[in-house]
Amino acid sequence: MKPLPWLLLLAASLAACGEEREEPARTAEPEAAAATEEPASPADALATQVWAAAGGEALDQVAHLDFRFVVEDAGEVVFEAMHHWDRAGKRDRVSWVDGEGVLHDAIVDLDERTACGTLDGVVAAGEAAAALAEDAYGRWVNDSYWLMVPLKVLDPGVSRREIPAEGALRRLELTFAGVGLTPGDRYVLDVDPEGRITRWEMSLQGSEPPPKGVSFSGHTEVGPLTLPLEHAVEGAERRVLLRDVEVLGEPAPDAFRLRGCAPPE
Repeated sequence: MKPLPWLLLLAASLAACGEEREEPARTAEPEAAAATEEPASPADALATQVWAAAGGEALDQVAHLDFRFVVEDAGEVVFEAMHHWDRAGKRDRVSWVDGEGVLHDAIVDLDERTACGTLDGVVAAGEAAAALAEDAYGRWVNDSYWLMVPLKVLDPGVSRREIPAEGALRRLELTFAGVGLTPGDRYVLDVDPEGRITRWEMSLQGSEPPPKGVSFSGHTEVGPLTLPLEHAVEGAERRVLLRDVEVLGEPAPDAFRLRGCAPPE
């Protein structure tokens, strides 16, 4: 089954296809070096505060991350994907079941955007292998972006602008220039005095207004990082959750052993 476009609207996508792409498809690897420069504007200073509050200065210590991307609707799990993300090796092992009940299991080269793996245990070849690579890379982009949002605000190609806000919160607008597969997206982040994102509004490429509001909560220490792991969609019973998040010094021994893929070095 060919997945729907990279960003499926939060309120209606699951019933149609069984796969969740709750976030725009843009590169997900944070650029730690970006925060070493002197902030050029109040917006850059605010973004640097967000980045630092999430542990950006320690990001280089994170070689490997395991996590589950989970979508709940009315309290029931309706989708999940498991990731073994080897940041040092620029690869990801991801597995999920699509809307037709097919188990996808792939190892993705994050630089080349290629992958190898299986569909229901059968080694993917030809067009099936190409589709698996596209889908698996898209899963990594989507799911790891949700995990790492606070560490993405200083990425190259991201434009930042502070907009007026009331009370103690500050508001940071993010737009994009040639970044990822949906550069027309726009986000407005609510940031508390400690630099933590508490909410954002998403205006997504190709979607109709108004923007979609989503809360950020469950700020949790994960190794040297502090990340918001729980997100609730306003006006709906849908939640995006990051579960079993763990920072590891190296991947588990069998994390990158998979039929159809060369043995790990």
